[in-house]
Amino acid sequence: MKIAILTYGEFRTAEIAVKTWNILNSEHDIDIYVHTQTTSNGILITEDNIKKIFSNYKLWLEPIDEFEYDIEPKDSHMNFRSYRFLYKKLLESNIEYDFIIVNRLDTTLRITDINNFLKKNNNGIIYTLDDSINKNRTFIQDHFFMGNGYDIMDFLKNLPTPNNLMNSHEDFGKYILNSGLKNVKNDGVYSIHLRPNMIEFIESITELSDIDFSKKMNKWFNSGEHKKLETEWKEYLRHNIIHQY
Repeated sequence: MKIAILTYGEFRTAEIAVKTWNILNSEHDIDIYVHTQTTSNGILITEDNIKKIFSNYKLWLEPIDEFEYDIEPKDSHMNFRSYRFLYKKLLESNIEYDFIIVNRLDTTLRITDINNFLKKNNNGIIYTLDDSINKNRTFIQDHFFMGNGYDIMDFLKNLPTPNNLMNSHEDFGKYILNSGLKNVKNDGVYSIHLRPNMIEFIESITELSDIDFSKKMNKWFNSGEHKKLETEWKEYLRHNIIHQY
């Protein structure tokens, strides 16, 4: 199957997060579209950083404040800005993809049964990590989605204008509900925004490719322990991140 993964956002924890993307080790033909900034947490990011984690990629690097030069109305959230940018790159590629995944660079991704999941994906479906949004509760936590190529291309094409996406979570939830696509949460797909202060936990698991997120990562993340670790952010960066580059 021909698959495109659109990935974006700050590089920061990408070297560890991408190791969990088990679909990269499958037999499928995958193209990676990367839109990220030349600086992450004050550290210079170059193409060499991308080469370390992807073997087949198309890369667009830009200064972290480049969005300030966008014409009005500007996207107030960088994720939507990247969606629009990467959609244009997909069009320019003239490649028809069977399946498209949109995921942040610093986010984990594991699909329990890749082939079975891809076989049963149907037209008119968008897979997210939260299928509980409704007209009274439009808040969606994570900006992660995927589906067959035609549906996701149409979804990206019709993304609301920036002035209709002012609230990153609730307005995005509204768009998903109004997109005409059936929002489905697949229990076999696990993805978590891997913040730098969570790395120590991840590194304590020897085989990243064998993580059972449903039993370990999700349980840990929802336990409230991550709130405690937030206070260790600056100290962790000082001792564990800067020397890696």
